[in-house]
Amino acid sequence: MDEKLNEPRTAETAGGKTAGVADIGKTAEVWQTLPVPESPEPHPESDFVKVEKARYKVTAASVRGRKHKHEGTNRDDFYAIRTDENYIAVCLCDGAGSKRFSRIGAKLAAESAVSRNFAKLFTPEFIENLSKEAESVEFLTEVSGLASKVRALTALAYKAVEDGAIKRNNEQPDVFPRDITDYESTFLYALIIPLKTETLLFTLTIGDGNIAAFSSDGVKLLGVTVSGEYSGETEFLESDGVLTEKSLRARTRVIREKIDAIILATDGVADDYFPADTEFIRLLSDISPFEDNAEGLRDFLDNYYIRGSFDDRTVALILFPD
Repeated sequence: MDEKLNEPRTAETAGGKTAGVADIGKTAEVWQTLPVPESPEPHPESDFVKVEKARYKVTAASVRGRKHKHEGTNRDDFYAIRTDENYIAVCLCDGAGSKRFSRIGAKLAAESAVSRNFAKLFTPEFIENLSKEAESVEFLTEVSGLASKVRALTALAYKAVEDGAIKRNNEQPDVFPRDITDYESTFLYALIIPLKTETLLFTLTIGDGNIAAFSSDGVKLLGVTVSGEYSGETEFLESDGVLTEKSLRARTRVIREKIDAIILATDGVADDYFPADTEFIRLLSDISPFEDNAEGLRDFLDNYYIRGSFDDRTVALILFPD
């Protein structure tokens, strides 16, 4: 376990390590595994992390997809996690496969999204207000303010990608493009606040992938999918019109209830467990055995086989003790 649990945790700083070459011969001999290329700012083959606090447990992992292994290209997914006694901030980003430096955009966006420290908000009065009746003025006021802060994180993430593109272009114009669309990524964000008997959950999603909350009543899907101009086209943090107030409000979800587990999954996992309203229950069953074994979760993601599945796979599992 990382000693710096109050610091922003990412796939590279939270104890993750590069995996060896996966044994994919048992799934399909036609696929080869080439190493991660010596390209600018490469992503490691895979990463994983586990965080445990008194009121929750987080396990996450990310692996390079079969197509990237076969072609000898980088993993485009990236995740970042920030933990505190009172909240968890999680962000998963999936870089656009057609953009050479989308992995960098995914990393910059995810790290920026969890960089804000909400700890100072959690005064005794603030925590009490979050536990009041859902119709109370105190609860609605605090939730409205938090939802506004969550939406503001997207602008910070966008600015981080924009600034990163400009900085790299200024330093190495022959290597890095200046256009922010060359760094496009999806964006799955969750702010999770464990209360005495319930969990308050804020989510904001841009593009594919999904977020699901599990309770005794079943699974509640929180991902928001907005189709692009062409069939099968997804949206990205950097897409035109995504960061308007109207757009962000439509993508924001807030629930407060007794939650047993939360899953965030990029499309490499979400597409394998489709339709999500039924198959995410199976996903929870498949990954729950690895709640205390992040490396095992990494290995599971790297080795399960579904025909037609070849994308990067990233998942974060948040569990709450009884």
